[in-house]
Amino acid sequence: MKKYKEYKDTGNDLIGKIPAHWEISRFGSLFNLKPVKPHHNEELLSVFLEFGVIPACESEKRTHKPSEDLSKYQLVEPTDFVMNNQQAWRGSVGVSTYTGIISPAYHIFKMPKQLIAPYANYLLRDGCMVGQYEKSSKGVGSIQRTLNFNWLNNSVVIIPPGNEQRQIVSFLENKTSEIDDLVSKTEREIELLKELKQAVIAHVVTKGLNPDVKMKDSGVSWIGEIPEHWSFVRNKNIFTGHYEEVGKRTDIPLLSLTTEGVILRDVSTGKGKFPKDFEKYNVVYPDCIIFCLFDIDETPRTVGLNHNYGMITNAYDAFTINQNVVPRYITYYYLAVDNVKGLRPYYSGLRKVIQYNRFLQLKVPMPPMDEQQEIVNYIDHKTTQIDKMIVELTYKVEYLKQYKQRLIADVVTGKINVQPE
Repeated sequence: MKKYKEYKDTGNDLIGKIPAHWEISRFGSLFNLKPVKPHHNEELLSVFLEFGVIPACESEKRTHKPSEDLSKYQLVEPTDFVMNNQQAWRGSVGVSTYTGIISPAYHIFKMPKQLIAPYANYLLRDGCMVGQYEKSSKGVGSIQRTLNFNWLNNSVVIIPPGNEQRQIVSFLENKTSEIDDLVSKTEREIELLKELKQAVIAHVVTKGLNPDVKMKDSGVSWIGEIPEHWSFVRNKNIFTGHYEEVGKRTDIPLLSLTTEGVILRDVSTGKGKFPKDFEKYNVVYPDCIIFCLFDIDETPRTVGLNHNYGMITNAYDAFTINQNVVPRYITYYYLAVDNVKGLRPYYSGLRKVIQYNRFLQLKVPMPPMDEQQEIVNYIDHKTTQIDKMIVELTYKVEYLKQYKQRLIADVVTGKINVQPE
Protein backbone atom coordinates (compact mmCIF):
# COMPACT_ATOMS: atom_id res chain seq x y z
CA MET A 1 0.00 0.00 0.00
CA LYS A 2 1.16 3.54 -0.75
CA LYS A 3 2.67 6.04 1.65
CA TYR A 4 2.30 9.79 1.98
CA LYS A 5 5.04 11.88 0.36
CA GLU A 6 6.20 13.63 3.50
CA TYR A 7 6.05 12.83 7.22
CA LYS A 8 6.79 14.65 10.46
CA ASP A 9 7.57 13.44 13.97
CA THR A 10 4.84 13.73 16.62
CA GLY A 11 7.26 13.43 19.53
CA ASN A 12 5.15 10.52 20.79
CA ASP A 13 6.63 7.01 20.59
CA LEU A 14 3.21 5.37 20.47
CA ILE A 15 2.19 7.33 17.36
CA GLY A 16 5.52 7.93 15.67
CA LYS A 17 5.59 9.90 12.43
CA ILE A 18 2.44 11.17 10.71
CA PRO A 19 1.76 12.85 7.36
CA ALA A 20 3.32 16.33 7.35
CA HIS A 21 0.02 18.13 6.71
CA TRP A 22 -1.87 16.48 9.60
CA GLU A 23 -2.34 18.47 12.80
CA ILE A 24 -1.14 17.57 16.29
CA SER A 25 -3.16 18.54 19.34
CA ARG A 26 -3.59 17.61 22.99
CA PHE A 27 -6.53 15.73 24.44
CA GLY A 28 -7.30 18.52 26.90
CA SER A 29 -7.41 21.10 24.12
CA LEU A 30 -9.96 19.11 22.14
CA PHE A 31 -12.23 17.26 24.54
CA ASN A 32 -14.47 18.88 27.11
CA LEU A 33 -15.96 16.78 29.88
CA LYS A 34 -19.74 16.95 29.66
CA PRO A 35 -21.57 17.96 32.84
CA VAL A 36 -23.27 15.01 34.50
CA LYS A 37 -26.94 14.82 33.53
CA PRO A 38 -28.70 12.25 35.71
CA HIS A 39 -31.13 10.32 33.55
CA HIS A 40 -32.84 6.96 33.86
CA ASN A 41 -35.48 6.62 31.16
CA GLU A 42 -33.18 5.64 28.29
CA GLU A 43 -31.64 2.37 27.14
CA LEU A 44 -28.79 1.09 29.31
CA LEU A 45 -25.40 1.30 27.57
CA SER A 46 -21.97 0.00 28.45
CA VAL A 47 -18.45 0.02 27.04
CA PHE A 48 -16.73 -3.23 26.13
CA LEU A 49 -13.11 -3.77 25.17
CA GLU A 50 -14.04 -5.56 21.95
CA PHE A 51 -17.08 -3.57 20.85
CA GLY A 52 -16.87 -0.04 22.25
CA VAL A 53 -20.17 1.59 23.24
CA ILE A 54 -23.13 -0.75 22.74
CA PRO A 55 -26.42 -1.51 24.48
CA ALA A 56 -25.56 -3.55 27.57
CA CYS A 57 -28.09 -6.23 26.62
CA GLU A 58 -26.30 -6.97 23.32
CA SER A 59 -23.14 -8.42 24.83
CA GLU A 60 -22.99 -12.05 25.90
CA LYS A 61 -19.73 -11.21 27.65
CA ARG A 62 -21.34 -8.84 30.11
CA THR A 63 -19.67 -9.42 33.47
CA HIS A 64 -21.11 -6.61 35.60
CA LYS A 65 -24.63 -5.87 36.70
CA PRO A 66 -26.12 -2.37 36.63
CA SER A 67 -27.10 -0.75 39.88
CA GLU A 68 -30.71 -1.17 40.93
CA ASP A 69 -30.83 2.61 41.37
CA LEU A 70 -30.37 4.22 37.93
CA SER A 71 -31.17 7.76 39.09
CA LYS A 72 -27.51 8.82 38.94
CA TYR A 73 -26.83 7.23 35.56
CA GLN A 74 -25.62 9.72 32.94
CA LEU A 75 -27.13 10.60 29.58
CA VAL A 76 -25.04 9.59 26.55
CA GLU A 77 -25.83 10.98 23.10
CA PRO A 78 -24.58 10.05 19.62
CA THR A 79 -20.95 11.19 18.94
CA ASP A 80 -20.16 11.38 22.69
CA PHE A 81 -16.80 9.89 23.61
CA VAL A 82 -17.16 7.58 26.63
CA MET A 83 -14.32 6.36 28.86
CA ASN A 84 -14.46 3.81 31.64
CA ASN A 85 -12.58 5.60 34.41
CA GLN A 86 -10.98 2.43 35.77
CA GLN A 87 -10.69 0.38 32.57
CA ALA A 88 -9.68 2.96 29.94
CA TRP A 89 -6.07 1.84 30.22
CA ARG A 90 -7.17 -1.53 28.80
CA GLY A 91 -9.16 0.03 25.95
CA SER A 92 -12.64 0.27 27.48
CA VAL A 93 -13.55 3.43 25.56
CA GLY A 94 -15.64 4.31 22.52
CA VAL A 95 -17.64 6.87 20.57
CA SER A 96 -21.35 6.27 20.99
CA THR A 97 -23.81 5.94 18.12
CA TYR A 98 -26.66 5.52 20.63
CA THR A 99 -28.74 7.62 22.96
CA GLY A 100 -28.81 5.97 26.35
CA ILE A 101 -27.62 6.00 29.94
CA ILE A 102 -24.39 4.81 31.45
CA SER A 103 -22.93 4.31 34.92
CA PRO A 104 -21.60 7.36 36.80
CA ALA A 105 -18.27 5.51 36.86
CA TYR A 106 -17.77 6.59 33.22
CA HIS A 107 -16.54 9.91 31.82
CA ILE A 108 -18.40 11.44 28.88
CA PHE A 109 -16.79 13.96 26.52
CA LYS A 110 -18.28 16.10 23.77
CA MET A 111 -16.85 15.34 20.33
CA PRO A 112 -14.70 18.26 19.11
CA LYS A 113 -15.55 19.82 15.73
CA GLN A 114 -12.09 18.93 14.41
CA LEU A 115 -12.87 15.20 14.50
CA ILE A 116 -15.49 13.21 12.60
CA ALA A 117 -17.07 10.76 15.04
CA PRO A 118 -16.51 7.51 13.05
CA TYR A 119 -12.84 8.39 12.50
CA ALA A 120 -12.49 9.39 16.15
CA ASN A 121 -13.87 6.00 17.21
CA TYR A 122 -11.15 4.22 15.20
CA LEU A 123 -8.43 6.54 16.48
CA LEU A 124 -9.45 6.76 20.15
CA ARG A 125 -9.77 2.96 20.44
CA ASP A 126 -6.46 2.31 18.68
CA GLY A 127 -3.34 1.18 20.53
CA CYS A 128 -1.63 4.54 19.98
CA MET A 129 -4.29 6.13 22.22
CA VAL A 130 -4.93 3.22 24.59
CA GLY A 131 -1.22 3.21 25.41
CA GLN A 132 -1.54 6.87 26.39
CA TYR A 133 -4.56 6.13 28.58
CA GLU A 134 -2.45 3.51 30.31
CA LYS A 135 0.27 6.06 30.98
CA SER A 136 -2.46 8.42 32.22
CA SER A 137 -3.84 5.92 34.72
CA LYS A 138 -2.60 5.36 38.21
CA GLY A 139 -2.98 2.48 40.59
CA VAL A 140 -1.48 -0.93 41.14
CA GLY A 141 -3.16 -4.04 39.82
CA SER A 142 -4.13 -5.79 36.64
CA ILE A 143 -7.78 -4.69 36.47
CA GLN A 144 -8.69 -1.25 37.82
CA ARG A 145 -6.59 1.89 37.45
CA THR A 146 -8.00 5.41 37.77
CA LEU A 147 -7.48 8.06 35.09
CA ASN A 148 -5.34 11.04 36.05
CA PHE A 149 -6.80 13.99 34.11
CA ASN A 150 -3.62 16.05 34.22
CA TRP A 151 -1.83 13.27 32.39
CA LEU A 152 -4.77 12.43 30.12
CA ASN A 153 -5.14 16.05 28.98
CA ASN A 154 -1.52 16.00 27.83
CA SER A 155 -2.06 12.96 25.56
CA VAL A 156 -1.29 13.52 21.88
CA VAL A 157 -4.20 13.42 19.42
CA ILE A 158 -3.65 13.55 15.65
CA ILE A 159 -6.09 15.27 13.29
CA PRO A 160 -6.16 14.61 9.54
CA PRO A 161 -8.12 17.01 7.33
CA GLY A 162 -11.85 16.32 7.34
CA ASN A 163 -11.97 14.88 3.81
CA GLU A 164 -9.16 12.45 4.68
CA GLN A 165 -10.95 11.39 7.85
CA ARG A 166 -13.98 10.50 5.72
CA GLN A 167 -11.82 8.55 3.25
CA ILE A 168 -10.17 6.67 6.13
CA VAL A 169 -13.56 5.75 7.57
CA SER A 170 -14.85 4.55 4.20
CA PHE A 171 -11.74 2.43 3.61
CA LEU A 172 -11.73 0.91 7.09
CA GLU A 173 -15.44 0.17 7.13
CA ASN A 174 -15.08 -1.82 3.90
CA LYS A 175 -11.88 -3.64 4.86
CA THR A 176 -12.82 -4.42 8.46
CA SER A 177 -16.22 -5.67 7.29
CA GLU A 178 -14.48 -8.08 4.91
CA ILE A 179 -12.17 -9.25 7.70
CA ASP A 180 -15.03 -9.60 10.20
CA ASP A 181 -17.00 -11.70 7.68
CA LEU A 182 -14.02 -13.99 7.20
CA VAL A 183 -13.51 -14.26 10.97
CA SER A 184 -17.20 -15.15 11.44
CA LYS A 185 -17.06 -17.82 8.74
CA THR A 186 -13.87 -19.29 10.23
CA GLU A 187 -15.31 -19.29 13.75
CA ARG A 188 -18.40 -21.04 12.40
CA GLU A 189 -16.12 -23.69 10.86
CA ILE A 190 -14.52 -24.15 14.27
CA GLU A 191 -17.93 -24.60 15.91
CA LEU A 192 -18.95 -27.14 13.28
CA LEU A 193 -15.74 -29.09 13.88
CA LYS A 194 -16.41 -29.08 17.63
CA GLU A 195 -19.91 -30.38 16.94
CA LEU A 196 -18.43 -33.06 14.66
CA LYS A 197 -16.02 -34.07 17.42
CA GLN A 198 -18.91 -34.44 19.87
CA ALA A 199 -20.91 -36.41 17.31
CA VAL A 200 -18.02 -38.81 16.65
CA ILE A 201 -17.64 -39.51 20.37
CA ALA A 202 -21.38 -39.88 20.98
CA HIS A 203 -21.84 -42.23 18.04
CA VAL A 204 -19.09 -44.73 18.75
CA VAL A 205 -19.59 -44.91 22.54
CA THR A 206 -23.24 -45.82 21.94
CA LYS A 207 -23.17 -47.65 18.59
CA GLY A 208 -19.68 -49.13 18.40
CA LEU A 209 -17.54 -49.41 15.27
CA ASN A 210 -19.30 -52.20 13.38
CA PRO A 211 -22.19 -50.78 11.30
CA ASP A 212 -23.55 -54.30 10.63
CA VAL A 213 -23.84 -55.41 14.25
CA LYS A 214 -27.27 -56.42 15.53
CA MET A 215 -28.81 -53.74 17.79
CA LYS A 216 -31.17 -53.57 20.76
CA ASP A 217 -33.04 -50.76 22.49
CA SER A 218 -31.07 -49.10 25.29
CA GLY A 219 -34.13 -47.67 27.01
CA VAL A 220 -32.45 -44.25 27.09
CA SER A 221 -33.93 -41.71 24.68
CA TRP A 222 -30.73 -39.86 23.75
CA ILE A 223 -28.81 -43.12 23.22
CA GLY A 224 -31.38 -45.07 21.24
CA GLU A 225 -30.17 -48.49 20.14
CA ILE A 226 -26.89 -50.10 21.21
CA PRO A 227 -25.13 -53.26 19.99
CA GLU A 228 -26.95 -56.34 21.17
CA HIS A 229 -23.86 -57.95 22.73
CA TRP A 230 -23.17 -54.94 24.98
CA SER A 231 -24.17 -55.24 28.63
CA PHE A 232 -25.50 -52.68 31.10
CA VAL A 233 -23.29 -52.00 34.12
CA ARG A 234 -24.14 -49.78 37.07
CA ASN A 235 -21.76 -47.03 38.08
CA LYS A 236 -21.28 -48.72 41.46
CA ASN A 237 -19.62 -51.62 39.62
CA ILE A 238 -17.43 -49.29 37.57
CA PHE A 239 -16.35 -46.70 40.12
CA THR A 240 -15.01 -46.75 43.66
CA GLY A 241 -15.24 -43.50 45.59
CA HIS A 242 -11.90 -41.94 46.48
CA TYR A 243 -11.20 -39.38 49.18
CA GLU A 244 -7.81 -38.69 50.74
CA GLU A 245 -7.74 -35.52 52.81
CA VAL A 246 -4.84 -33.15 52.15
CA GLY A 247 -4.50 -32.22 55.81
CA LYS A 248 -1.37 -30.25 56.66
CA ARG A 249 0.53 -31.16 53.50
CA THR A 250 1.61 -28.10 51.51
CA ASP A 251 3.54 -29.60 48.58
CA ILE A 252 0.63 -31.00 46.53
CA PRO A 253 -0.12 -29.41 43.14
CA LEU A 254 -3.57 -27.86 42.70
CA LEU A 255 -5.89 -29.30 40.04
CA SER A 256 -9.03 -27.92 38.42
CA LEU A 257 -11.84 -29.41 36.31
CA THR A 258 -12.25 -27.40 33.09
CA THR A 259 -13.62 -27.79 29.57
CA GLU A 260 -10.10 -28.93 28.65
CA GLY A 261 -10.18 -31.69 31.26
CA VAL A 262 -8.49 -31.85 34.66
CA ILE A 263 -5.58 -29.40 34.53
CA LEU A 264 -2.82 -28.21 36.83
CA ARG A 265 -3.39 -24.75 38.34
CA ASP A 266 -0.60 -22.25 38.98
CA VAL A 267 -1.39 -20.88 42.43
CA SER A 268 1.46 -18.35 42.23
CA THR A 269 -0.40 -16.21 39.66
CA GLY A 270 -3.06 -15.35 42.22
CA LYS A 271 -5.75 -15.70 39.52
CA GLY A 272 -9.04 -17.24 40.59
CA LYS A 273 -10.61 -17.84 43.97
CA PHE A 274 -8.94 -19.98 46.60
CA PRO A 275 -9.99 -21.13 50.08
CA LYS A 276 -8.10 -19.96 53.14
CA ASP A 277 -6.50 -23.40 53.24
CA PHE A 278 -6.59 -26.67 51.29
CA GLU A 279 -6.78 -29.06 54.24
CA LYS A 280 -10.15 -30.55 53.17
CA TYR A 281 -9.19 -30.90 49.52
CA ASN A 282 -8.98 -34.37 47.99
CA VAL A 283 -5.65 -35.89 46.97
CA VAL A 284 -6.10 -37.63 43.60
CA TYR A 285 -3.89 -39.73 41.36
CA PRO A 286 -3.55 -40.45 37.62
CA ASP A 287 -6.59 -42.28 36.16
CA CYS A 288 -8.92 -40.97 38.85
CA ILE A 289 -12.10 -39.71 37.20
CA ILE A 290 -13.58 -36.48 38.54
CA PHE A 291 -17.28 -35.59 38.47
CA CYS A 292 -19.03 -32.32 39.29
CA LEU A 293 -22.45 -33.59 40.38
CA PHE A 294 -24.04 -30.21 41.18
CA ASP A 295 -25.15 -27.19 39.14
CA ILE A 296 -25.53 -29.67 36.28
CA ASP A 297 -27.06 -27.22 33.80
CA GLU A 298 -24.63 -24.38 34.51
CA THR A 299 -21.36 -26.29 34.82
CA PRO A 300 -19.41 -26.13 31.51
CA ARG A 301 -17.89 -29.58 32.10
CA THR A 302 -19.02 -32.17 34.65
CA VAL A 303 -16.42 -34.88 34.02
CA GLY A 304 -12.70 -35.22 33.46
CA LEU A 305 -10.05 -37.93 33.63
CA ASN A 306 -7.12 -36.94 35.81
CA HIS A 307 -3.57 -37.50 34.54
CA ASN A 308 -1.60 -35.92 37.40
CA TYR A 309 -0.90 -36.33 41.07
CA GLY A 310 -2.52 -33.41 42.86
CA MET A 311 -5.39 -32.09 44.96
CA ILE A 312 -8.85 -30.95 43.93
CA THR A 313 -11.78 -29.43 45.77
CA ASN A 314 -13.81 -31.91 47.78
CA ALA A 315 -16.95 -30.36 46.27
CA TYR A 316 -16.24 -32.71 43.35
CA ASP A 317 -16.57 -36.48 43.53
CA ALA A 318 -13.47 -38.48 42.66
CA PHE A 319 -13.47 -42.17 41.75
CA THR A 320 -10.99 -44.86 40.86
CA ILE A 321 -12.01 -47.03 37.89
CA ASN A 322 -12.29 -50.80 38.03
CA GLN A 323 -9.77 -52.92 36.14
CA ASN A 324 -12.35 -54.30 33.70
CA VAL A 325 -13.09 -50.81 32.31
CA VAL A 326 -10.78 -48.76 30.09
CA PRO A 327 -10.53 -45.36 31.85
CA ARG A 328 -10.55 -43.37 28.61
CA TYR A 329 -13.59 -45.27 27.33
CA ILE A 330 -15.74 -44.47 30.35
CA THR A 331 -14.49 -40.86 30.20
CA TYR A 332 -15.51 -40.57 26.55
CA TYR A 333 -18.90 -42.05 27.42
CA TYR A 334 -19.53 -39.48 30.14
CA LEU A 335 -18.27 -36.69 27.90
CA ALA A 336 -20.99 -37.73 25.46
CA VAL A 337 -23.50 -37.72 28.33
CA ASP A 338 -22.27 -34.28 29.38
CA ASN A 339 -22.56 -32.83 25.88
CA VAL A 340 -26.30 -33.59 25.82
CA LYS A 341 -26.76 -32.85 29.54
CA GLY A 342 -27.80 -36.47 29.91
CA LEU A 343 -27.56 -36.31 33.70
CA ARG A 344 -30.30 -33.69 33.90
CA PRO A 345 -33.13 -36.14 34.74
CA TYR A 346 -31.30 -37.28 37.87
CA TYR A 347 -30.63 -34.05 39.76
CA SER A 348 -32.82 -32.43 42.40
CA GLY A 349 -33.01 -29.26 44.48
CA LEU A 350 -32.09 -25.66 43.72
CA ARG A 351 -28.41 -26.58 43.33
CA LYS A 352 -29.36 -29.31 40.82
CA VAL A 353 -27.43 -31.96 42.72
CA ILE A 354 -27.21 -35.64 41.80
CA GLN A 355 -27.07 -37.54 45.05
CA TYR A 356 -24.02 -39.78 45.39
CA ASN A 357 -25.96 -43.03 45.85
CA ARG A 358 -28.29 -42.22 42.99
CA PHE A 359 -25.33 -41.60 40.69
CA LEU A 360 -23.89 -45.00 41.58
CA GLN A 361 -27.16 -46.65 40.53
CA LEU A 362 -27.07 -45.24 36.99
CA LYS A 363 -26.48 -47.79 34.21
CA VAL A 364 -23.86 -47.53 31.47
CA PRO A 365 -23.93 -49.49 28.17
CA MET A 366 -20.66 -51.39 28.23
CA PRO A 367 -18.83 -53.17 25.38
CA PRO A 368 -16.25 -55.90 26.05
CA MET A 369 -12.79 -54.71 27.12
CA ASP A 370 -11.11 -55.25 23.75
CA GLU A 371 -13.89 -53.32 22.00
CA GLN A 372 -13.58 -50.51 24.55
CA GLN A 373 -9.93 -50.14 23.60
CA GLU A 374 -10.71 -50.21 19.87
CA ILE A 375 -13.29 -47.47 20.40
CA VAL A 376 -10.79 -45.38 22.39
CA ASN A 377 -8.16 -45.79 19.66
CA TYR A 378 -10.65 -44.76 16.99
CA ILE A 379 -11.85 -41.69 18.94
CA ASP A 380 -8.26 -40.67 19.73
CA HIS A 381 -7.36 -40.83 16.04
CA LYS A 382 -10.44 -38.97 14.80
CA THR A 383 -10.42 -36.28 17.48
CA THR A 384 -6.69 -35.68 16.98
CA GLN A 385 -7.38 -34.95 13.31
CA ILE A 386 -10.28 -32.65 14.20
CA ASP A 387 -8.29 -30.89 16.92
CA LYS A 388 -5.50 -30.21 14.44
CA MET A 389 -7.95 -28.53 12.07
CA ILE A 390 -9.42 -26.53 14.97
CA VAL A 391 -5.96 -25.31 15.99
CA GLU A 392 -5.14 -24.24 12.44
CA LEU A 393 -8.42 -22.35 12.11
CA THR A 394 -7.95 -20.78 15.54
CA TYR A 395 -4.54 -19.48 14.44
CA LYS A 396 -6.22 -18.10 11.33
CA VAL A 397 -8.79 -16.23 13.42
CA GLU A 398 -6.09 -14.76 15.66
CA TYR A 399 -4.04 -13.71 12.63
CA LEU A 400 -7.06 -12.01 11.04
CA LYS A 401 -7.88 -10.15 14.25
CA GLN A 402 -4.27 -9.00 14.63
CA TYR A 403 -4.17 -8.00 10.96
CA LYS A 404 -7.34 -5.96 11.42
CA GLN A 405 -5.87 -4.08 14.37
CA ARG A 406 -2.59 -3.48 12.55
CA LEU A 407 -4.46 -2.21 9.49
CA ILE A 408 -6.54 0.19 11.59
CA ALA A 409 -3.42 1.42 13.40
CA ASP A 410 -1.49 2.03 10.17
CA VAL A 411 -4.38 3.83 8.47
CA VAL A 412 -5.52 6.09 11.33
CA THR A 413 -1.93 7.22 11.96
CA GLY A 414 -1.13 7.77 8.29
CA LYS A 415 1.41 5.00 7.86
CA ILE A 416 -0.75 3.91 4.90
CA ASN A 417 -2.29 6.41 2.49
CA VAL A 418 -5.81 5.36 1.47
CA GLN A 419 -6.69 8.60 -0.33
CA PRO A 420 -7.79 8.28 -3.98
CA GLU A 421 -5.31 9.36 -6.65
